[in-house]
Amino acid sequence: IVGFPGETEEDFLETMDVVRKVRYDSAFTFQYSRRTGTPAAAMEDQIPVDVVKDRFDRLLAEVQEICDYVLIISKGQLAASGTPDQLEELSHGKDSIELTIKADAEIIQSTFDTISGIHTVSWTGQKENSCDLIIEPKENAETLCENISVAFASKGIPITKINILKASLEDIFLELTDQSPEEKKGDK
Repeated sequence: IVGFPGETEEDFLETMDVVRKVRYDSAFTFQYSRRTGTPAAAMEDQIPVDVVKDRFDRLLAEVQEICDYVLIISKGQLAASGTPDQLEELSHGKDSIELTIKADAEIIQSTFDTISGIHTVSWTGQKENSCDLIIEPKENAETLCENISVAFASKGIPITKINILKASLEDIFLELTDQSPEEKKGDK
């Protein structure tokens, strides 16, 4: 309870210090509110409502920051740590591009050979007159999508599907812990 009668700023800062040291992964916090007829309502040193709200907001922000912090541990070693947003930064350059192109594999491969920025090409399916692929870019997936579109359009080859697959926190976790998706499923 934040703002109980008599609570000083120093008392509150001690609470904040405990929260930082203990690193609670959740907390049920409440603002003290005066209730008529209770012993606390008759106590001196009632804390102004605006001070109670300010302390509550500060405490809630601190708990939320701690709760949003992620540790990824692999084989007893810290592999990465940070907020989800910070860990998402690790995914830049890890996005892939899903494509369906209406042409035979030889023509598609020869066109890819003219495009820079491709790290790997995985052929995921082949139908009568089209191929499904996953492209791993060397760097920026958006720029590579444009380059692929231009290269195939200049040859009159239709792309029937082009989709950027964003790397997820799970993808980052699997990469940092050297696990394949199949290994992860076996761990459940």
